[in-house]
Amino acid sequence: MQNNSSESKQFIIKRLEEEYNYKKITFLIENPDKSEKDFIENEITIIKKTNDEFDRKCNLTDDEVYEEIKKEKKYLNSCKYATTSEIEEFLKHSLKQYREKFKHTEKKGFKSIFYNTKLKNFLKTEKNINVKENKSLLLKGEKLNLSERYTIANKILKIDSKLRILNIQDLQKYQLLAYILGCDKDNARNLMNGTYKSKDRDLTDFFNDLGLNQ
Repeated sequence: MQNNSSESKQFIIKRLEEEYNYKKITFLIENPDKSEKDFIENEITIIKKTNDEFDRKCNLTDDEVYEEIKKEKKYLNSCKYATTSEIEEFLKHSLKQYREKFKHTEKKGFKSIFYNTKLKNFLKTEKNINVKENKSLLLKGEKLNLSERYTIANKILKIDSKLRILNIQDLQKYQLLAYILGCDKDNARNLMNGTYKSKDRDLTDFFNDLGLNQ
């Protein structure tokens, strides 16, 4: 009996994995600006709403269930030609079906646990990646600010002068710089115009080590 339960859980998890991969691909295609994390959080929201509604229906009284049934198209169509006793019989049968459909089960919780575990694991992996990346981006123990990155790009790659000679509108130049530095267009414009405000470190020693001040 225990083996059957274990096999059942494994089957459910397998199906959830298949569903996860299919839905994730569909979500990312339809929302190119979103990430896998956005997909998982969206699914968790949907699952919570579905579970909340499921729980509400589980806890309805018989009279409340009858009211739910009476709103259905199937009931309204049946009332057109049925007698009073037939309608009563229909309601009793519908109530039984309703109770079978909406009852508390262990299976219902699997999906919520599955997606919350996915999110937890994703955030853990993302945190580990960020820690590794952040360490490699530190200069003398501190992260480079936007203006410092711009200064380095100019010193090594001559970004500013190369952008200025392009035969395109200024807004397009700001957008290109924004792409390169991973910032918004307004900050890119302020950098190129010299109006970006920040407390920059002296990078002389950094450039000396690279042999760029010789």
